[in-house]
Amino acid sequence: MSRQQSAAFQQAQEITDSGWCIKSCCRDCRTQLDFLLGFRFVALNEDFSLIGTDLLEGTSSYDVSTNNYLYGLRIGGRMTQWMGPWAVRVTGKAGLMLNDAGQRQTVNDFPDGFVVRQVPGVSGNSAAMLGEVELTLMRRITNVWSIRGGYTVLGLGGLALAPDQLDFTFTPASGTGLATNGFALFHGAHVGLEAIW
Repeated sequence: MSRQQSAAFQQAQEITDSGWCIKSCCRDCRTQLDFLLGFRFVALNEDFSLIGTDLLEGTSSYDVSTNNYLYGLRIGGRMTQWMGPWAVRVTGKAGLMLNDAGQRQTVNDFPDGFVVRQVPGVSGNSAAMLGEVELTLMRRITNVWSIRGGYTVLGLGGLALAPDQLDFTFTPASGTGLATNGFALFHGAHVGLEAIW
């Protein structure tokens, strides 16, 4: 008898941010403080599959898909310190968001195609939080243009993550809940051009 288990995980995200600098002040013409206000939309979709194979009997699978659509206002601030043509910028943003979340799941067993559980969709709304910190090094090229690069860390709380929806009970209500207490951390480098006039 030979058995094999495997798990597969896939995630896709989209982040849209629009905002305004509502107040800017210069302390000594080298240090600039900006107060930020804006709207943020985040879409985070996940697929999780837990697969077990018995070479004599067949394959069983537990598939969960979740979607999170977060909408909300965010506030923040940034400080830019110029030292000649170079500058260091630190930015922080936070937001309270509405998460329009949902999940669906299917459990299949052998013989292939035997459906044990099929939950076509469970949805709900919950509060979510967003926090973002960015550190950027900038080099002025002209009076208008600067080249910039740095590192960003973004945290989201109040998410419906696919692995959090797994329910190994066997009742009529199994798999019909929606857990929206997940947390995700995204981070990475960024580069770009900036124009200030």
